[in-house]
Amino acid sequence: MVIRSLFLIVFVLFHFVAFGEAGDDTNRSIITAEDIVREKPADIAELLRSRVGLDDSGGTITMRGVVGVVIVIDGIPSTLSGMKQVKPEQVERIEIIRGAASARFGADGMGGAIVVTTKKTGRESSLSLIQGYTSSNSRYTRATASGGRGAFSLNLMGEYSLVDGYKRVTQSPYPYQITVDDERSERETVDVKIGYQRGIWDGSLRLKGIHSWISYGRPNWQEQFDTFSANLQFTAKPSPSLDLELTIGYERTRDKGLRDRGTGTDAAGLAPDRFIFSDNDRYDTELVAVIKQWENPLRIGAHYGLSVDSYRIRDFSTGEEQFSLDATMANGALFLLSDISLLQDLTLGVSARYDLYWYLDTTIFNPFSAVTEIKGPTVTKGSFNPKLGLSWKVSETTSLNASAGTGFIPPSTDQLYYSDIGPATEFLANPELKPQRSLTADMGIKTSPLSGLDLALTFFYTLWQDKIGVQIVDYGTPLKQQFRNIGEAESKGIELQLDQK
Repeated sequence: MVIRSLFLIVFVLFHFVAFGEAGDDTNRSIITAEDIVREKPADIAELLRSRVGLDDSGGTITMRGVVGVVIVIDGIPSTLSGMKQVKPEQVERIEIIRGAASARFGADGMGGAIVVTTKKTGRESSLSLIQGYTSSNSRYTRATASGGRGAFSLNLMGEYSLVDGYKRVTQSPYPYQITVDDERSERETVDVKIGYQRGIWDGSLRLKGIHSWISYGRPNWQEQFDTFSANLQFTAKPSPSLDLELTIGYERTRDKGLRDRGTGTDAAGLAPDRFIFSDNDRYDTELVAVIKQWENPLRIGAHYGLSVDSYRIRDFSTGEEQFSLDATMANGALFLLSDISLLQDLTLGVSARYDLYWYLDTTIFNPFSAVTEIKGPTVTKGSFNPKLGLSWKVSETTSLNASAGTGFIPPSTDQLYYSDIGPATEFLANPELKPQRSLTADMGIKTSPLSGLDLALTFFYTLWQDKIGVQIVDYGTPLKQQFRNIGEAESKGIELQLDQK
């Protein structure tokens, strides 16, 4: 039904474009290294909020009111936290795709995509030292060095940052929310990037390690975690009509801090109660063939990802386990994208991706439930996501575009398998839960009435289906609840963009 609706919308949009006046893509913005130098943002997130209208709350990103914006850094899926750790001076290019992006990037691309490309390693010898201070007694020190010899080049970056005294909550109706000290955080970062370029080969290896410690303003409400990542990128050009691109990524996160805020502000209320630990290992591999035998290149690719998660809660004094979740999830995908020239200055953009998710080896331990251990069965979830777009450039200054595409967000492991059975309430597992899906259509016009001035107006609509939420399925005793696909939502509006160089 969704696919049929998608092609119906595209058919209508095609007629609008064919008898309209122009064409180009108003849903795609590019931020270059030169833009970043000119605007001097404190971090990438600040730049995107001011330039794109990006909204982030608690680590969740939305664009045009739609949750699910995928972040990709050097070809590897990442997070808002990972993007904030990329320094502005390391960025070569940022591409922002508004609207459905699952046809290229898969899960979490319902609302769009942010694609960050970092700079290649510098070959000229250089050394820099940056020292920064703020009025709240926060500071950072960053040292960078680069150089090259022969086919190899090297970039090094080390940073220490301290954020001190930026928030304290002195009053709240809930005592556990009151903080008795200023929030404080420290972070140490080491970033090494090695480049290689010779003949048909062009590649890089990036190694990055981060140690972070955060105090949220109560003696035992703290977090300490280490992150290590490795990213290998290689491009081979065996012939003028073929490029092969390989990306391999690994990221390991170990959250080993005590995270318990207590229940009040007296000595007993500030005492530690629990340890909370979480570990994650993520592996990603993507191989892309770029076929350049026609006017517009055809990109065909395959992606494989594996995520291994572990989450544990333990009693502080005894070390006894109070809850644990171990889960392994794999993702395989095939995708293609290309532009097709239909008429003079009229282009049809075609992209599609098919994803399969395998939920493997899931175990949940909950001693407070009547069923203390749950072993989830292996479940497979699939999603096909096409996207079509029409672009018509009728003059040097004016263009028009229209597109329609689908997106999806797969259910999380706990939404499928979490169960808690007690005498008064029961929370039931739901392995049959479907992915959340979306259908997005938009039309836009872009014009440049003056040199250096760009105006864009876009009408957009997103239908978000199979939303996942908690539903009461039985009001008896015990009361029964479950994660279910409970409804749909709409997001529609008008976006006006003005860019003046």
